[in-house]
Amino acid sequence: MNYYLTDEGNSILVEKKDKKFIHVHIKQYTIHMRKINVSAYLLLAFILLFGKNKAQAQLSPADSSFLLSVCIDPIYIDLVNYPGNWFINNPISNMSDFHLQIEQAYPFLNNQLLSAYDSIQIIGNQAYHDTILNSQIDLYNITYNQNLFKSKDPFIKLDFKAFNKNVTTYAFLDSIDVAPQASNNAYLLLTGTGTNQLTGLALVPNNYHNQNCFLRNHLKNVGDVYLMSTADEENRAIHFNNKKLGRYAPGFPPYLCKYLDSLQKSPGVNKLIETIAMVKYLKTKYDHVIVMGLSTGGTEALWVSLLSEPHGALVSSGYSTLCDSDANSQLVNSYFYSNYLQYFNRDTLKSIISKSSTQYLFTQALNDNPFIQLEIDSNYTPQFFAGIPNVFFDYTYFNHAFPPCDIIDTFTQRVLNAAPNNTDNLHLTPEHFTCNNPVYDDLQIQFNDKESEKNIIEILDLCGNSVLKEETRLKVIEISIGQLPTGLYFLRIQGNTTQQIKKILKL
Repeated sequence: MNYYLTDEGNSILVEKKDKKFIHVHIKQYTIHMRKINVSAYLLLAFILLFGKNKAQAQLSPADSSFLLSVCIDPIYIDLVNYPGNWFINNPISNMSDFHLQIEQAYPFLNNQLLSAYDSIQIIGNQAYHDTILNSQIDLYNITYNQNLFKSKDPFIKLDFKAFNKNVTTYAFLDSIDVAPQASNNAYLLLTGTGTNQLTGLALVPNNYHNQNCFLRNHLKNVGDVYLMSTADEENRAIHFNNKKLGRYAPGFPPYLCKYLDSLQKSPGVNKLIETIAMVKYLKTKYDHVIVMGLSTGGTEALWVSLLSEPHGALVSSGYSTLCDSDANSQLVNSYFYSNYLQYFNRDTLKSIISKSSTQYLFTQALNDNPFIQLEIDSNYTPQFFAGIPNVFFDYTYFNHAFPPCDIIDTFTQRVLNAAPNNTDNLHLTPEHFTCNNPVYDDLQIQFNDKESEKNIIEILDLCGNSVLKEETRLKVIEISIGQLPTGLYFLRIQGNTTQQIKKILKL
């Protein structure tokens, strides 16, 4: 008697061959099993289970064809300086592994972004400077190019915890090239759209980021320069057949974005949370932290700064008040950032920025696209932010790139000289209280003071209007806010000697 079973495309043939053995054929494999007195269904269940495992371990022609269609981006491997295999992820071997790698690379939900800063805990409060490439360099006994990297370990690894997930993120590091006492400044650079932009910004003087100023090389004279890595770049890539999973070029390959969307995740939100973690870490180690981004990296620099309050933020060709209604901005936002423009509209930006001590510089190039030209001709954004003392603009240079070095120098000096304003500090006294965030119906506040004191609790809308206010001497209090519309609010708590303001999201 023969039994023919099919499991996920794998033909399994069970043959009753003789009195002693049963022969099992799965694809090209033959297994000889000694007959035992068991029920046939148990034997077949075992075979099905085994066959499923074999199916997962091998790629069918259809799966291979699919992976070739989505793994389309080139992988940068500098075999001169970094020989050998230095990927974190192994090449995709089966579809289960493929989806697992995606979910591990993008662990955060979209609705976690607005409360990410408070959730993030830096594990060990330190970065690690002896990872990734160093082992390969030592293994191959490569003479290190000191002109390329000041430090022998060009990547740092940062471990943090957020929303009960342990996460590791990476940044390219070029240490300060002058006196060590000047290294109290950190510059975090965010790249624009495309493949392997981290490498282009770090290593290539004529990369489009660097057309006006070889930024990394320039800034390392006054501080440590960090280039934020992303889940789809360089050593972190999900890869198959020597190509990595496409992000959104050409156009928007639907697979990555749509798959993550089915999980209520997005590539951009995960990148933003990793970047916020890096900012939070750098603020513990440096006197000044300045975030800089170009194009979509400029958008990310803006949003990260709104949520993490570095000392300065340079937003190059990354934002205009026209973005609220621009079709292309809406497209990129919907695919990559889960429509976060609805939260970061111009009125929200104005409210948050006006209450922050972060110094902002928005720049645009005179020869950029028609959308930018419309912004420059009409000065929409400078007019909208007029009168806010920590916001500056420069529309005087050319090329879709970071501004010339002198503009950057003027801005960074302004950041270094700026005194914190009194209205700041969403994290002025983080030890004073903790609360749930985001909030659905009930806001739960726990005070951390050893002695009970009177606290004034106030919720403000983004225009600064008080929508709820009460006093308490309780150590733990629960306040119903279910009646408030969904959106961002400020929670301000004043004690006898403390004041703390925190952004909260009402869902």
